[in-house]
Amino acid sequence: MITKEATARHLIGLKYDATVKDGVVIILTDKPLRRGQKERLRNELRAVGYRGSWGWRQRGEVTE
Repeated sequence: MITKEATARHLIGLKYDATVKDGVVIILTDKPLRRGQKERLRNELRAVGYRGSWGWRQRGEVTE
């Protein structure tokens, strides 16, 4: 299984703004992802064998 850190690096290579925070791969976006964009992202994660937790959020959103 691919690690979360390796998954984030892979996504960065695909021009996503990705990081690992609190054990979750997070993809930062400028605006909400449309359904097709989420599906492409999900397919990229499956392609590298990543099966762990992931999510996306808009830049500047406050999370605690």
